[in-house]
Amino acid sequence: MAGQMAYQFYAELFDYEPLVWRRFQVAGNISLSRFCYVLMTLFEMKASHLFSLEFPLGGGSERSWRYECLPFAGGGYSFDEVEEKYDDDALDMSQVRLADVMGNVGRGFIFTYDFGDNWAVPMEIEDSFFDEKYRSTKYPRVLEGEGYGIVENCGGVYRLSDVAEAYKKRRGREYREFREWLGISDLDMSVFDRKDMNFKLKKIPKIYEVIYEHWLDWPSEEDIALIERDYID
Repeated sequence: MAGQMAYQFYAELFDYEPLVWRRFQVAGNISLSRFCYVLMTLFEMKASHLFSLEFPLGGGSERSWRYECLPFAGGGYSFDEVEEKYDDDALDMSQVRLADVMGNVGRGFIFTYDFGDNWAVPMEIEDSFFDEKYRSTKYPRVLEGEGYGIVENCGGVYRLSDVAEAYKKRRGREYREFREWLGISDLDMSVFDRKDMNFKLKKIPKIYEVIYEHWLDWPSEEDIALIERDYID
């Protein structure tokens, strides 16, 4: 197989302590929407909300691009592109390759998921390289990281701290409420399993593509088990 451009990023969950971060690599031939599905997988986001991806243009420009996943009347989603301070035509996020925009990216990207809880993941571009031994199963891959990720619909980074503290104590009213809500008795928010995450990165972004872009039936029970980490048991 021919070689391929690849990119290395450092990303972290904004405004949360202790840091939840990932260092990961992706191939340049993926779409911007697939890039977002990779990020969602890396930070335990479960494809139940809208999202956006934005980046400043390089060369000292004040302009920036913002791609949004928005609902439309048909019950699915559309991918709109808005150039801030300008009114250019919208483009389909799922049809734009990562490599096609990398030459225009300034400092990095900001990914936002769930405009209610407002999970923000800023990321820096650490490296770009031509992989002469590229193969489709090689990427995406996470190299290292720390912290579990988010808990869906918990209320954002401030409530995430409450979830982490409750499960650390494993007692009290909040722990009982979170345990009943999440359906799990143990959750260590400090744990990051690189091997397990690389396993998920080969499968879950494809599931999320079906959810957001093809609007087919809901994921299968097997898919849900992957998303919910039930396979670990």
